[in-house]
Amino acid sequence: MISKDFIGFIQCKDSDETIIKLSQKHPGRYQLEDGDWMYPAIDEVLEGTGLGHKFFIRNREKTIRIDNACHVADFMRGRSSAVDEERQEAVLKTVREQQVISVSDLLGYHDSVKVDDILWMVGQGRLLADLDNERLSRPAKCHLFASDEVKRSFINKQRSMVASDLLFSNVHEIKVGNQYRHGDSYWRVLSLDAPSNSVMVEVITGNDQPRIDHYSYSNFTLQVKTGALRQVYVITIGAIKRHR
Repeated sequence: MISKDFIGFIQCKDSDETIIKLSQKHPGRYQLEDGDWMYPAIDEVLEGTGLGHKFFIRNREKTIRIDNACHVADFMRGRSSAVDEERQEAVLKTVREQQVISVSDLLGYHDSVKVDDILWMVGQGRLLADLDNERLSRPAKCHLFASDEVKRSFINKQRSMVASDLLFSNVHEIKVGNQYRHGDSYWRVLSLDAPSNSVMVEVITGNDQPRIDHYSYSNFTLQVKTGALRQVYVITIGAIKRHR
């Protein structure tokens, strides 16, 4: 794909759930970082070439936005008057103070403000909603944001939470021989004893001599669950080409 701000390869998937299933089958290939899916092996091969790689998730695209546009358009056609400035300022002040707030919670702050007023302000661009991912017709689950930066942060956090819940509902088994990456270090499990809550690992950092460290099994498992320790595999260029 070649566009104004990107030159590289696009990998198309039907949904986040599709990638999650693939990541459970091939955990070394698919990783979630800041709400976006990454394929580290391909990124490594492309490093220095000027080419990029990213995922296109079909079900994240325009279906909800179209529904929201129709919802607002239908409402705006039947609206004969604007929301007065006093109510607009009261609503905007609350959103600025809360940074992120659902439509239903916002209405709880203002007895004089109705759902129709919120829809009008969204339609006029006075209120910022996530029109790609949340339906205006569901006020309890539709959020309003103080800024684009707050909106991006919220979306990334939500994606990470949903994917992490699915990814780690069945954590990959920790066993002797598994290798993990932690920053610039590589950890290899030498022995483990869950009943006594102990794990012994060999840690290699750069050209330093390997060292032996001991950790609690519960803490080690938590680091794997949260992604602080990422399992790594021996990946060849041939394997990458076969799975593109």
